[in-house]
Amino acid sequence: MIKNILLCCLFITTYSIFAQDLNRCQNKETKLYGYCIGNNFVIEAKYNDVLCFPDDTPDSIAAVKVGRLWGFINKEGNYVLEPQFDEAYIVMNGFARIKKDGKWGFVNDKGIVVVEPQYEDANNFGPDRKATVKKIGELSYGYLYYNKERGEISYRSPKIN
Repeated sequence: MIKNILLCCLFITTYSIFAQDLNRCQNKETKLYGYCIGNNFVIEAKYNDVLCFPDDTPDSIAAVKVGRLWGFINKEGNYVLEPQFDEAYIVMNGFARIKKDGKWGFVNDKGIVVVEPQYEDANNFGPDRKATVKKIGELSYGYLYYNKERGEISYRSPKIN
């Protein structure tokens, strides 16, 4: 019985930490960034820059910069994707843009690269599950479409009138 009560308390404490918004904070002495609840660091300030977690769910991820490269961490401060990108952005509508070697791609909200960097330019996925992208050497933009039911992302060519 006591064991069950302790486990319940641990779950409630853990959930209450993750249910609160983690805010981007800078350590005044080191000038490095981490994440705080109120004035208390809950993820150590050891990053050159950090982006906000997109929501208050326990399993969301955020981009962090170490040196010159970006990666993604979870709300426990563990890497889900090691720093390897030249640029990374906040997760929006389930995906975040990443840039590596001058090319754009996407990771999903679990930190999995779902579109390898291959585009000259890319915009965020919108609520319509589309992201405009420009293939290298092409004059116009096409778009990526995320089929949520199938879990697939496909490229659609631009319409030419």
